Amino acid sequence: MEHKKVLQHIQDYGYIITDLNSENILGYHCFNPLSESTFILVVLDQRLHIPTNIEAYVIEKYKLNLPCVYLILVDENIEEVIAFAQSTSNQSKAFLIYDPDDEVEFFLKDLWNTIVALTSK
Repeated sequence: MEHKKVLQHIQDYGYIITDLNSENILGYHCFNPLSESTFILVVLDQRLHIPTNIEAYVIEKYKLNLPCVYLILVDENIEEVIAFAQSTSNQSKAFLIYDPDDEVEFFLKDLWNTIVALTSK
């Protein structure tokens, strides 16, 4: 459950995290009460499958079009992960890539940059 470490880092930035409680989506609603910024973190499976109609699900559940950030956990498949994240069909999506074998500082910088980009829109 490597994604639990990522959730802890997000909480360290002041976010309150709640499970989406969906059968088909491993995801979390992340809300920062100080900045009132919010986003949905979707944990992708090993097949790097983005759940179908995730945006419609979020709008239906929260009555808002919240930004989605897709978390990819690297498991000796970094080349596949990079190719997937950089593919033409995914260029408009926000990805966080977590490699437990990499320096945590690099991930925290990416996480911070992603949060700043989401809150500046």
